[in-house]
Amino acid sequence: MRTPACAKTPSWAPYSRACSAWGWFYTPRLKPTSTSITSGFGNMLGVQSVDLWTSSIIGVFVSVASLITWKDLLLNAFDPAQTRAIGLPTKLLHYGLLVILSLTIFATLKAVSLILAIGLLIAPGTIAFLITWQFRHMLVVAVIVSTFSLVTDVYLYFWIGSDPGPTVILTLTTLFIVAFVFRMIRNKNREAQSI
Repeated sequence: MRTPACAKTPSWAPYSRACSAWGWFYTPRLKPTSTSITSGFGNMLGVQSVDLWTSSIIGVFVSVASLITWKDLLLNAFDPAQTRAIGLPTKLLHYGLLVILSLTIFATLKAVSLILAIGLLIAPGTIAFLITWQFRHMLVVAVIVSTFSLVTDVYLYFWIGSDPGPTVILTLTTLFIVAFVFRMIRNKNREAQSI
C-alpha cells in the first residue's frame, strides 16, 4: 500500500513555522517597520476588496469542484490502479487535483503572504490527520481548525494587540501540539488494551 503524501510531511515543519511566528508575535511591541511584517505574513486585516472577490470566486469554484468529484479524487490519490480499472480518467483527475490545489494556493496568496499561506494549507490537514483516520471527518476537522484559528486570531488581535499573521501560526501550532499529544495518549491506550 502506498504511503499518502500527507504522511511524508517532515515532523519539524510545524515547529519551524512556530519559531518564526513566535519572533514575529512580539514585533508590535518592538515597533518594526510595517514592510517587515507584511513581507513575512501579509496583512490579513488590510486585504483589498479585489483580492477578496478573487479569493471568493476561486473558493466557490474549488469548493464546488471538490464536492462534486471528492470520491473520485480520493480514490485516485490513494489507489490509481483501481481508478483505472473502473474506467475513471486518472490523468484528468490527477491534473484536476493539481489545478484545484494551484487555485487554492493562488487564492490564499492573494489574501496573505507566503509563510501564512503555507501554514494555513498544511497545519489544518495535519491536525485533522492526527485526530481522525476517516477522510470525511478530516475535512470537517480541518475546516473547524482553520475557522477556529482565524477567529481566535482576530479576537487576540483586538485584546492583546498581537500581529494577526503570527498569531494564526501560533494558534495552529498550539492545536498541532494538543492533537499530537492526544494521538500519543490514544496510541498508548490502544497498545495497553491489546496486551
